Amino acid sequence: MTVRDIRSVEVFGLPMWEVELPEMHAHNDEIIALFSDMIESGELKANSHGFGYQTPSTLMDQSVFPQTYFRDILGQFFVETCRQILMHSPVDVGFPVEWNNTLTLGWGLIQTSDNLGEQPWHAHIPATLSGCYYVSTCGRQDQGNFEFMNPAAENYFQPAQGQLTPKAGNMIIFPSFLRHRPGPSPDATQIRISLCLDSYWTPTVAQAAET
Repeated sequence: MTVRDIRSVEVFGLPMWEVELPEMHAHNDEIIALFSDMIESGELKANSHGFGYQTPSTLMDQSVFPQTYFRDILGQFFVETCRQILMHSPVDVGFPVEWNNTLTLGWGLIQTSDNLGEQPWHAHIPATLSGCYYVSTCGRQDQGNFEFMNPAAENYFQPAQGQLTPKAGNMIIFPSFLRHRPGPSPDATQIRISLCLDSYWTPTVAQAAET
């Protein structure tokens, strides 16, 4: 799958990336209906797989979620975008590196005005890169933002926390070690759904091209 323009953003001087995924746009309404039905039917219970309404990390498993776009569009796009990010890392290790994706996991996080308050800070170690594709937001720019905790001590030059405002149809990718959480949305005007992903990568020495 072709990776489009990857927009680089910074929080605390750390690189993060935002990219639009129009191939998923056509499925957003279906995904909202899918997870809403899972909650209303009781199939998905609060705090059963994580904080709030969260599915198991089987979004890429077609035997659990038969919707092929989770794996064939979302998963493939995420992996290829992560590959591009890693290939263009500014860190020089002294020799050419190839990056191999060893595992990709995905799950859905559904946030409403009454079931998900202040989620605890957490990280996704030992994953390498993590991402969130936003099917929908809470409908308010002052709530439900993607919050990050500064890994350095708070000082006069950097705040203790930072945030990015999610946009429906966009994916935010960030280093997995960074502690984060979705901001609470007590005054949400609509359901907030993010499709969360973790990717695990192993670097190997690139083979020299034959001449």
